[in-house]
Amino acid sequence: MIQSPPRRVFRQTVALRLALGILFLLTAGIFIAAGLGSDPVDPRGIVIGVLILAAYAALWVTIGKTTVTVFTEGVRRSSVLGVRELLWSDVAEYRYQVIPIQTGGGLLGRLIGMAILAAVEAKSGKSAGSLKLTLVGKTRRDIKVTSNFQNAGQAIDMMVKEIHDRIKPELKRRLGSGDEVAFGPLGLSIQGVSWKGKERIPVTEIGTVEISRRKLRVRRQGKMLDSIGVATEKVPNVLLALELLQELRVNAGLGGVAGTFA
Repeated sequence: MIQSPPRRVFRQTVALRLALGILFLLTAGIFIAAGLGSDPVDPRGIVIGVLILAAYAALWVTIGKTTVTVFTEGVRRSSVLGVRELLWSDVAEYRYQVIPIQTGGGLLGRLIGMAILAAVEAKSGKSAGSLKLTLVGKTRRDIKVTSNFQNAGQAIDMMVKEIHDRIKPELKRRLGSGDEVAFGPLGLSIQGVSWKGKERIPVTEIGTVEISRRKLRVRRQGKMLDSIGVATEKVPNVLLALELLQELRVNAGLGGVAGTFA
């Protein structure tokens, strides 16, 4: 059990609750209006509407009790359903996603999407997108952090840094020794990068490496299309893979790739 003082506590935003509130309020309004509009007044519709509003109030409180806490030795997620903890040493890998928020799907979908967009953009001052980080434990115990948490980007940065600090030195040592390191189907070495064992893209031919529109993208110099374009969630520890690829690419023309991880 984690016993050190918390470094940072991340609580739920109100964005999701406000979005759900639109749905609950519309539904409750329909029942209440139907009850009041009948002749004579039908109390059943009013009662159902009030119960829906009460359920929404309970849901608001329930969601608000969900927190993620970062500690020196690990992370804890707490909710009304219980507490889940992972020590950093027990994290097998993580999966990372960036999902653009859609505002389609009819009037109700647009209203909910607009509520989320407005709340997130007002808080961050940036274009909204949904972040999701899943820490996968060695015993398959998972902890998830999404944009429903306040300052989710900061929470994810803190967790990813802790994991990278523990595993990156060994991966750099292996790369420096000429080994290939695997991030799921993505293979990386000082010679280049490949996906599912297919043709390797030499490091000296890599033009851009980035995460864009939900995908990890690797593009050859002078090419318009991606040589590798895969959903980030398919690549374990994808942010670390991105870091190492960028370091290899940048240093390829600065004295040779072999010296990058010496």
